[in-house]
Amino acid sequence: ELAQDTLGSRAARQRGYFQPGFVDKLFGEHEGDESSYFGDVLWTLLTLELWHREYVDAASAVKAGV
Repeated sequence: ELAQDTLGSRAARQRGYFQPGFVDKLFGEHEGDESSYFGDVLWTLLTLELWHREYVDAASAVKAGV
């Protein structure tokens, strides 16, 4: 749920780092076969998004005075 909510968020989809339809497909494949490598790919995308929120978005908010 955390990964789907995070990667499916409006902010994550608008960044342009990945194609939302492809991420949705990865989730579908992973749910069908949890032993597949899709979990590793999703984990990588999730950590990228969480890193971006923590360091890039937070730095932008500080600069903007938010």
